[in-house]
Amino acid sequence: MTLYLDVAEYVQRLESGFEAITDPYGDAPSGWSEQLVHPQRLSARVKLLAPRSVRDAWTAFERAETHLDWDLNENPDGFHGGGPYLKPDNAVVSAARQSVGELQRVLREAMSDVDIAD
Repeated sequence: MTLYLDVAEYVQRLESGFEAITDPYGDAPSGWSEQLVHPQRLSARVKLLAPRSVRDAWTAFERAETHLDWDLNENPDGFHGGGPYLKPDNAVVSAARQSVGELQRVLREAMSDVDIAD
C-alpha cells in the first residue's frame, strides 16, 4: 500500500504542474520535494512489487513525463517570464494528462484489492 501512495504522490507533482507549464503568464512549475520518493526508486519497487496493470501504467507515465520534459525544454510553444510553456492542447501535454489519469485509475483498482489492503 505504501508503494501505491508514494507513486500517487509523485504523480501529483506532475498533475499539479500542468497549470503552470500550460499558462503563458504563469509561474514555473515547482521543483522537487525532498518528501517525494525518487522516481528511480519508485520504478524499481513498481517492477518488483506491483501487478502488471500498475507496471504498465507506470511505464507509460514515465515515458509521457520524459516527453513532456523534453518538449518543455527543447521544443516549447513559447516563453514567458517564468520560462517556457506548452499550450494546453499540445499533444504531449494531452498524452501526459492521459497517462496521469490512467495511472491513478489503476492505482485505485490495485488499492481496492483485498489481498493488499490487509
